[in-house]
Amino acid sequence: HGWSKFSPEMHRVAKAYYYALVTFQDLQIGRIITALSELGQLDNTIILYTADHGDMTGDFGFWGKGCFYRGSVNVPLLISAPGITANGTVLDDLAGTHDLFPTLAALAGLPLSHKVDGSDLSARLNGSCRKQIRPYAISYYNSSPQQGYMVANQDIKYIYNECNCIEELYDLKRDPGEQNNLIADPDVNLRELVEDP
Repeated sequence: HGWSKFSPEMHRVAKAYYYALVTFQDLQIGRIITALSELGQLDNTIILYTADHGDMTGDFGFWGKGCFYRGSVNVPLLISAPGITANGTVLDDLAGTHDLFPTLAALAGLPLSHKVDGSDLSARLNGSCRKQIRPYAISYYNSSPQQGYMVANQDIKYIYNECNCIEELYDLKRDPGEQNNLIADPDVNLRELVEDP
């Protein structure tokens, strides 16, 4: 991971470059939105902005992706489309890239001819469904013998890394920064943690 080997100046430069790239990308998307508005097509266009992963940018001494901490897996998903009545609303639903296809198809009014793995999020986006689409998210990366797995909901996150059989458990309600691994804590009752309102 190497982050600890960089000087403080290198940390500042690397973060500055990363944020500059994000800013540049935002400006280009702004240009597209301005052009759509000038052409009178903004209200007739589906805009979806997301990424396949986040970046640790130095958190926990990591740079890049390849872990299940918040900086790598909590990726914003922004959608603007005709028929979405809740523009500006922030939902904290658990979603993944596999949800994009069925959601875009539904927003475009295109029926799917067969079942797909993802879930259509359009009912959540237009406010007709108040219940979250899924109670938890499952993810993995790499292949054996270096595979990692994650199961998480809004409140807890469990991580298993096949390499060295490392387990992690975080109470996201009390520890959103994922600083305290509870997996070996004898006082933690997983059932109570999951069922705690």
